[in-house]
Amino acid sequence: MKKFVSLFVMATFLFNVTCAVAAGVVNENEKDPAAQYEIGMKFMEGREVGKNYVQAYNWFKKAALQGHAQAQYELAGLCASGAGNVRQSDKEAFKWYEKAAEQGVGEAKYYLGEMYENARATEKNNEKALKYYEESASYGYVEAQYYMGELYYNGNIVRKNYEKAYKWYLKAAEQGDKRAQFCLAEMYKKGEGTQKNEEKALQYYKEAANQGYAKKGI
Repeated sequence: MKKFVSLFVMATFLFNVTCAVAAGVVNENEKDPAAQYEIGMKFMEGREVGKNYVQAYNWFKKAALQGHAQAQYELAGLCASGAGNVRQSDKEAFKWYEKAAEQGVGEAKYYLGEMYENARATEKNNEKALKYYEESASYGYVEAQYYMGELYYNGNIVRKNYEKAYKWYLKAAEQGDKRAQFCLAEMYKKGEGTQKNEEKALQYYKEAANQGYAKKGI
């Protein structure tokens, strides 16, 4: 049974690649890193070709090795998740997130921070984790902004600080993050990190609820 499944996966893989080449969607000899990255995205998203994470990995790696920052980030994500038949490797994920972060990819900084906080493929280092989280949040990555709010609100890896929690929740809420909107509503309701304001609390509760995020009793 396993042998049959493996043969089926391989046949599907070859069929997708052959069709992509025949249709002119993929140039097997493409050398330009920007084009290689775009081909990788087509395979990852299933645009014009069959979705294939291994092919996406291969094309991202070609571009990443030439220094393409976004390809390095996408490659790291595939290594971290082990999507499809890509071999999961925290070590490889850390390597490529670090390279992408060094080139200023804000999202990569967030995931690099996660790896430092959780000691994945590196020693636990809360100071570095916080540094990368904050850089990512300042870059504008909403996940990092929300998480910074969580860190300061709960006092995880930093000293509890409601004012700073409010600041980061607000930034994430302004980008439409429903979790941050709800947390902001709670802070306005309780007067944590800001003046108590029932009107604004209700406003953010409604915004969160409109996105399907609400607490019983509200």
